[in-house]
Order: sequence, then structure tokens, then C-alpha cells
Amino acid sequence: MKKENLGVRVNWAMLCENASVDQNTNTVSLFNVLEELTLSQGPLSVDDVKAGGELMDFPEKTQVNSKHVLVVQVERETGANKDSKIQMQLEVADPSGEVLLKNEFPILFGVSDVSRTRAIISFDGMLVTKSGKYTYTISTKSVGAKIYTKQYSVILDVKIRK
Repeated sequence: MKKENLGVRVNWAMLCENASVDQNTNTVSLFNVLEELTLSQGPLSVDDVKAGGELMDFPEKTQVNSKHVLVVQVERETGANKDSKIQMQLEVADPSGEVLLKNEFPILFGVSDVSRTRAIISFDGMLVTKSGKYTYTISTKSVGAKIYTKQYSVILDVKIRK
């Protein structure tokens, strides 16, 4: 099967607690980059934290309060059709590969001479099933196409302590 040439690529993506774009310089600042998230069913003592505590799974999908953002930088490749409309898809999968969240949205470059854009996707919480690596996968496709092409993945290691 021939891979669709979309004319865009995802250069990078990061999970963090918050992000800010300076309106004067258009620079982005990422605050508290997330690589690991530790959850507990109750208060942890200092000794529990030092000992590492025993990992566990939740009995079912559980919504946890974990405000965070995914910042994605997309670049239009040289010679790409500046009028083509591109869709992005975000999937969040648990350690067993079960997709817990799937969302689609357009990639907007604004003016035609802009070659890069950023998307800042906010989360008020997340579904958690078990301890392990949660994968945030970003895929793209042309509007009207049927299949998304995987572009980039970010991993968040979630630890659930007793």
C-alpha cells in the first residue's frame, strides 16, 4: 500500500502541565514536562514514596483529575499544496493497547506563507485502567481520505500506588 504524501509532518510533541505562547515573539514555553504520573488511592507517607510502594491496577476505567496539555508542532513541507486541508487524529491508548480516547481536528496554518504551526490540546483529566505506559499517538490525513498515517507518539508512564 502506498503511503499518502500529505505535505505535512509532525516534528515534535510533548506532554506537560501547561504551555504558553508569547504573543510578541510567538515563542512557546512548556512548563513541567510530563514523563511519569504517579497516582494513589490514598495519602502516601514519605516512607511510602521512598519505598516505591506496590503498584496496582484499577478494577475498571477510572477518570482521574490530571490537568495537562499536549503540544504538537506540525510543519508544512517544501512544495506542499498550501490549500490542502489536513486532519489530525489523537488517540490515547492504555498499556494493553485499548484506545481510551480518540479525537479529530483540523490542522490550521493560518496565512499561506506560514510553514509551521502548533496545536495545544488541553486535558482536564484522563481515563486510567492500569499501571504502565500510556501512548498518545498523533496521525494525519488529507480531508476526504479514509486512512490516517501515524506521525508521532508520546509516552506517559502511569504508576498507580496502593
